[in-house]
Amino acid sequence: MFGTNDTKRLRELAKKCAETAQLPETKEKIAAWTAHNRGEGYRPMVVAHLANWSGLGLPLQCEDPAAQYFEGKLQGYIAAHELIGDDTVAPPHIQVPIVVNVLPFGTPRQAKYADVGPGYRVIPVIKDITRDLDALPKTTCSYDEKATKRRIDQIGEAVGDILPVRIINDTNMYRFTPTYWIVDYMSMEKMYLAMIEEPEAFSRLMQIVERDMIGCLRWQEQNGLLFLNNGNDHIGSGGYGFSDELPKREIKDGRVLSADIWGHVNSQESVGISPAMYREFVAPCCRRLAEQFGLLYYGCCEPVTTFWDSIQTYPNLRKLSISPWCDEAPVGEFLSGTKIIYSRKPLPDFLTGQTEFLADDYREYIKKTARLTRNCKTEYIMLDTCLINGDTRKIRQAVDIIRRWGAYD
Repeated sequence: MFGTNDTKRLRELAKKCAETAQLPETKEKIAAWTAHNRGEGYRPMVVAHLANWSGLGLPLQCEDPAAQYFEGKLQGYIAAHELIGDDTVAPPHIQVPIVVNVLPFGTPRQAKYADVGPGYRVIPVIKDITRDLDALPKTTCSYDEKATKRRIDQIGEAVGDILPVRIINDTNMYRFTPTYWIVDYMSMEKMYLAMIEEPEAFSRLMQIVERDMIGCLRWQEQNGLLFLNNGNDHIGSGGYGFSDELPKREIKDGRVLSADIWGHVNSQESVGISPAMYREFVAPCCRRLAEQFGLLYYGCCEPVTTFWDSIQTYPNLRKLSISPWCDEAPVGEFLSGTKIIYSRKPLPDFLTGQTEFLADDYREYIKKTARLTRNCKTEYIMLDTCLINGDTRKIRQAVDIIRRWGAYD
């Protein structure tokens, strides 16, 4: 269990979170998210993902790493309410993720890491795609019940009387990224070359990845490890999952299926291939993955404009990630009048790297997006807000600009 000081700190934050969860403005945010995710939103939604607490001038105080995890979550809800003013929703519970381990191809990834920083170079496990495919082990999935129980017991004892424990499964948040799996076990260069030099073998590899990913979902279903994520749940690469459309059936036996939940699929590593190559190699896998879910969030940092002719065929598509590397104008036309949400990721450069917030430039930047999406439903997901010189006022100003200049007519 957590030490005395860590428990005291967590309880202080839990009380604030519980109070915030009951505020009228929190209730309005939930209603706004629900309408928004139905494709019937009455205002754009805004979320600022806070990270690097020291850089924000809000260093974590807990000592135990497990306690720090929950401290960061709780502090995020409170900071969003008190300092940022975005549409982050403080929950009336404490979310505890179960421990599910997925090992692609049943083989540990191999990499050489940089001496300084997080960078690494992939050491290919799949060296010869034509030779190695038949010997490639199946992906393995396992549930660590003991570690999960320890998490539940630790935070439950600390704050359970203030915020009840809610068990979640965030394993699938970034799990359905087929080209990421391949790059991690083959390298980007070898993946691209295989598409050109060994197209039939590469198609087989994509089918193996698809089989294993869907198999992982079926395994989670059979073991009762999927949970509804249509409430205060982080979805895809941004935003919340509040929805009155999920599940699409009455769950009588308590067993949640993948068709009952939001899913997230992306292929950021496709950035270097043509629309025709994406259509041939990547789209068939992503389409079948999309079929597994009730609603789909597609994309992360890839320029989805390039691959829209394929992406538009994905079933259950409800949100599309519009990264800074996308050509905004065509996507605004693609999504005009549809229920597919324009999930915009504004450049963080206006906030980071300098002491002063470039407010005038940011205003024009947001006005451009609003103009190009005048017939769309939009959300603004502010990522990578790490290096802001400890000044959270910048993020507050950015949110206020989006509220004013991104508002619907």
